[in-house]
Formats: sequence, structure tokens, C-alpha cells
Amino acid sequence: MDAPQKHTSCIQLIVGLGNPGAEYLKTWHNLGFSVLDDWAQQEGLKWEHQKRFGAEVTRLGKTWLLKPQGFMNRSGDSTGPFCEFYRLAPAQTLVIYDDIRLPAWEVDVCTPKSAGGHNGMRSVMASAGKEIIHFRIGIGPKPVWPGLAEFVLSKIPPLDFELYQQKLPEFIKKLKVIVDKGINFGMNGRVQ
Repeated sequence: MDAPQKHTSCIQLIVGLGNPGAEYLKTWHNLGFSVLDDWAQQEGLKWEHQKRFGAEVTRLGKTWLLKPQGFMNRSGDSTGPFCEFYRLAPAQTLVIYDDIRLPAWEVDVCTPKSAGGHNGMRSVMASAGKEIIHFRIGIGPKPVWPGLAEFVLSKIPPLDFELYQQKLPEFIKKLKVIVDKGINFGMNGRVQ
């Protein structure tokens, strides 16, 4: 592991939120994991479990990719210590997660000061700071049935998963622009 150093440039860490375990693969709530897994695979990267942080970690150039391995509501237990160890400011951290408030597959990159009801983001913000950059992927609208918890933990239906695969190149392109050029370039408009 590299020695800690003070980073002052743009995005140094991209966190994907999700739940560990095969039963959560391809669920709505694991979109953060899915995007990072698919991006890492395209780049030929290998994940390494780092017990110190309770996370799967890899590196894309100078940018760390991290998947917390505690459950969603404890995502900050990995993210906060990682940021502290590598001396990363909240504004150098971007978190990818599902958001029921956005239409399905729409992306919004923003820096709100609240988690918007998302327990994983609440945990991350409590441990790593409120200035974290949000990369929200829409999974809305909120269904009438089943309840919200059952919905977000359900498998993404095949037709919706095809839409995810179609949108994935746009998501990755937007992430690359943010890493290469800065957050202001990534916040210009939504991917729809």
C-alpha cells in the first residue's frame, strides 16, 4: 500500500455503494458496485480486499476506486478511515449510488449537503464529510408496491438491466470527464 500523502487535486477517490454478497448482485441498491465493477473490468483492474478499511480497493491511474464491504448503512465505516488515512478532503471524494428520486437511469452529479434519505450516503457523509460529490443514478419512480426496502433490494428486471448496459458507457464517460477535467465539467447537465 502506498504511503499517505496530502492530495490537492481533483477527484482522488470514487466510492461505489452497495451490499456485499452474491444475493445482492444486480439489485437496484448495488448500482454503485455495478458501475465500479464494470468500469474496473473494462480497464483490466483487479480488486484487492484491504482488511484495514473493510473494503475492496483498486486504482485507476491516480484515482482510487473503493467498494465498502460492510452493508449499505455502514458504508462510512470504510470510506471515512480510507479518506483519513490518505488525507483526502471530502471534495476529492465522489460517491456513486442509486437514487429513487430520479427517473430510472438518469444521472445527476451534485454536491448537496444532505443524504436525501439515502442511508448509505448518510453514513458516508457522517464519516467523511458533507462536501462529498454525489453521482446519483436514478431508479425511480418510487413504486407503490412493493415497499421501498423490498424494491431497492430486488433484482433489476432483464429489460431494465439491458437499459443499464446501454447507459453504462455514458456513466463511465461522465466519470472520466470528472476525473480528468474536474467536477464542474461533470456537473453540466444530466445524462438522460
